[in-house]
Amino acid sequence: MKIITLNLARKDDLGEDYAARIKRIADFLDQEQADVVCFQEVSFSENGQSLADDINKLMKKPYKNVLSKLSRKCKIKNVPPEKRATSMKKLYKKDKNAIFTDGEAAMSNLDATELKTLRLHKVATDERGRRDPHPRIAQNLNFKNFKITNIHLAANNNAHIQLEELLKRIKHDRTIIGDFNMTSAQLKQHQDLWQKDYCLLAGTYPYVSFPADAVAYDHALIPKNYRTKLLGTKNNLSDHNALIFEITNQS
Repeated sequence: MKIITLNLARKDDLGEDYAARIKRIADFLDQEQADVVCFQEVSFSENGQSLADDINKLMKKPYKNVLSKLSRKCKIKNVPPEKRATSMKKLYKKDKNAIFTDGEAAMSNLDATELKTLRLHKVATDERGRRDPHPRIAQNLNFKNFKITNIHLAANNNAHIQLEELLKRIKHDRTIIGDFNMTSAQLKQHQDLWQKDYCLLAGTYPYVSFPADAVAYDHALIPKNYRTKLLGTKNNLSDHNALIFEITNQS
């Protein structure tokens, strides 16, 4: 199974031509033809359409299934200024009544046999001044021969707390992918949580997924009964690089 994971960066985050950026993402996905694509930082429009839907409509070979899930939605003026994320502040400058949305999405031509969303508990505020702790979600997707969990953990030094919670709530027969908001080194510091059942993709294939910091925040924890191979990364789509890899069940 070929998998892509990408933190999209919310619609208004990067200060560039939105239409041009999502067209680049659509062209990239057409070229790669992955079996499953997982997105984080997915914005939603007022009618409930997600950024993943917008991208899929631009593809020459669109995916049959787009599974989007809203994590949070709030009117920014109701959020105290000191608790507004950078993304919120940008939106607030444009529209004081703007609605801030955030979520996850998965795209595939495979039919999911089971879908389940887990809401993870809040953790303490971070060191980056984001100061908007909120429940994160984990998308559990079961396909015929593969199980995947799409995550976006809290952006702070306590992200391992949410990883620990997640690992207690799921069976360890599924590949966990997404934006961990932890470097490879930080994940290895907490390897007691996962090393018994999982291999870390970045442990075998070092890569950079967040060029601004020259580190990897986007990861895959892969059950030990799978073979895995990094196929590459792709930049110029978001502030994160897309991570492209494949897994093969050896059992």
